[in-house]
Amino acid sequence: LDQWRSNNNSNKSNNDDDNNDGTLFDVIVFNFAVNEAKASLFAKELLNKEHGRLLAPINTSNDYWLKQTYKVIDGRGEVLWSTTDV
Repeated sequence: LDQWRSNNNSNKSNNDDDNNDGTLFDVIVFNFAVNEAKASLFAKELLNKEHGRLLAPINTSNDYWLKQTYKVIDGRGEVLWSTTDV
């Protein structure tokens, strides 16, 4: 994330209309469990605000790696869909 920030810092804008500069992602998929705060941070910073989506197995408790809930998060960090605990 830090490397992406440094490479794209000059292109970053707080304007939600600035999504077509090629630096934001349409999809991010985690194949390992993460805490919800980290998934939300990645979604907010790296996803296209209009149509970006992140899919991740989210820990049900912080730093508890044995139980997750799958969630789809949009570019604003809002949960769009989730499963029951897996």
